[in-house]
Amino acid sequence: MKTPDIRRLKFGIGYWGYRPREVDAFLSRLVDGMEAVLKENEELKVQMRTRDRTISELQENQVTLTSTLPMVQNALEAMKVLAQKEGEMIICQGGVKAEEMTRASVKQVAQLQAGILDLKRRRDLSMEEIKTMMRGFERVLYETKKWEIKNEDYTGRYPSNDLPDALPRVLSE
Repeated sequence: MKTPDIRRLKFGIGYWGYRPREVDAFLSRLVDGMEAVLKENEELKVQMRTRDRTISELQENQVTLTSTLPMVQNALEAMKVLAQKEGEMIICQGGVKAEEMTRASVKQVAQLQAGILDLKRRRDLSMEEIKTMMRGFERVLYETKKWEIKNEDYTGRYPSNDLPDALPRVLSE
């Protein structure tokens, strides 16, 4: 039964029957109340359908997330493993490079030490040559002085073209 059916409803009047105005007023209130309940019922149905759609979408999202989560976790684990391997490889390459640099530095230090030793040896040889030259100059000076003393005349002059005999011998030594 629907509200228009109730509105059209008419009761017969008996001798001891109901008062028609009161019955009509009651039926009118009943119809108004029923219309409000039916309207609210329709609104609730609309809300329920909307919520059902929302719940359905959320459930679909949950299924998607539930199925996606392990894949994301696996991808993250794979990325973590790759990052760790890459880090280890970088450290290894750094170690190799450090070893190469150390070897190059050791080689360079050895070359520098060899160069220093060679310079010291050359210095010592040069010092010996200088000492030998100085001894030679001393001999030349000594022989020249001897010659000067031997050939000096009373004027303090030396004979002009007369070189000491020892000078060529000393210079060749």
